[in-house]
Amino acid sequence: MPESYSRRANAVLLQVRHIALQLHVDFVDSSHMLYALLQSRCVAIRRILTALQASPDDLRRAAEKRLVAGPESIRAGMGWAVKAMQALYEAEAEAEAARRRLITTRDLFLGLLSGTRGGAAEALKEVGVTLEAVRRVLGLSSPS
Repeated sequence: MPESYSRRANAVLLQVRHIALQLHVDFVDSSHMLYALLQSRCVAIRRILTALQASPDDLRRAAEKRLVAGPESIRAGMGWAVKAMQALYEAEAEAEAARRRLITTRDLFLGLLSGTRGGAAEALKEVGVTLEAVRRVLGLSSPS
């Protein structure tokens, strides 16, 4: 079972919370996660997108469209939306299937792709990126 997140994945998750705070929302959504991953300029994710002939800039714009700002008065505790939590669980399953101790940014990306609904799933679908296509590029099978 993975024990923790890689340094880069942890930095992305901190950025996710920062993005949500900047938008004045009291929850982290899957679209925040995708946007933070794209902002991190992760080489592995850029390679995947290039192999799929999907533009990182087009995906960033598609994710950006789904970032909705809340009223400035919201400053309560921050929660995680169901789709974001599901992505984290799926990322953990990816790392476990690969027998890695740490959850990586690639695992986070695959976790987001596992969702069929939510902001990240819509943005990924908009640019034609699917879980099956990414698994094919990476030579992976589904985690058990």
